[in-house]
Amino acid sequence: MTKKIDPIRPTDDDARAQAQALLSAARFGALGTLRDGLPMVSRVALAPTDQGLLTLVSDLTGHTVNMRADARVSLLIGEPGKGDPLAHPRMTIAAEAEFMEKAPHRDAYLAHQPKAALYINFADFNIVRFNVVSVDLNGGFGKAYRLTPEDLTA
Repeated sequence: MTKKIDPIRPTDDDARAQAQALLSAARFGALGTLRDGLPMVSRVALAPTDQGLLTLVSDLTGHTVNMRADARVSLLIGEPGKGDPLAHPRMTIAAEAEFMEKAPHRDAYLAHQPKAALYINFADFNIVRFNVVSVDLNGGFGKAYRLTPEDLTA
């Protein structure tokens, strides 16, 4: 009989610190949304702010339409460095997309994405906050963790 091995390690301070570092360095990520029950992935700019993890999206994009129909999303954050891309840390955040009033979040977003000043005031652009539900951190080979939203802000 083969014993099932749980690949998820207990969350510790090192895992929390690694996840927080990935989040604070995030300038873009892969956004997964649902369209007709199927996953769709696109790249979005991100702004980790005191007001939460924000993005700026246009009403003209498929992912905005998808988020308005079903707020459940996921974000893949973390960039591969040199060598094996699977050896570098990354995390998947499951979240609920919340469309926000633009004005109170504009400056916080632009502090992280200054080039967005060219289009942030266009009427079809919206600020979205990702309200974290859960986090799966892959800290490198053999280093898998499941974190809570509180682990990202502790």
